Amino acid sequence: MVHDMREEYSAPRWVLNKLETTKHEEMENICVVLWGIWYWRNKKVWNNQVINPYIVIENSLNVLREWKSVRKKVQQVNREAVGRDAEDKRWKPPEIGTFKLNVDAAYRVEDSTFSIGMVIRDHSGPGVGLDGHRHQNPNRYCVLFSSSGNKGSSV
Repeated sequence: MVHDMREEYSAPRWVLNKLETTKHEEMENICVVLWGIWYWRNKKVWNNQVINPYIVIENSLNVLREWKSVRKKVQQVNREAVGRDAEDKRWKPPEIGTFKLNVDAAYRVEDSTFSIGMVIRDHSGPGVGLDGHRHQNPNRYCVLFSSSGNKGSSV
């Protein structure tokens, strides 16, 4: 992840350029390192804690590796649970006079597209409203999560 910053006008322009042109794995690394910089900057501002920048990068990348490892295990458990609970997870209509909004999204690595779809249903079941969108190059969006699991900042 080495880049000659002299070619860029500013760090924000470099980040925006990377968001448009970078492969998924490198984008994850960039996002988690940006999160680490933000995290340790706050530690400096609020607690006067200082850390070596190289350690910030390594710690950030370790957080990503750990998150991926845990996520892989959780996905395996979820796949096993879906088989057992498929009957319990069936869609149920909303109460009369109310609507239910169901949303789903998918990312295709093969062609770097991101799709999202939604359906609004009333108590009778058939969709009263449908919508769907397909987006090219979703890598320009990056959502970071804090270690507490809460949604963090977007780049």
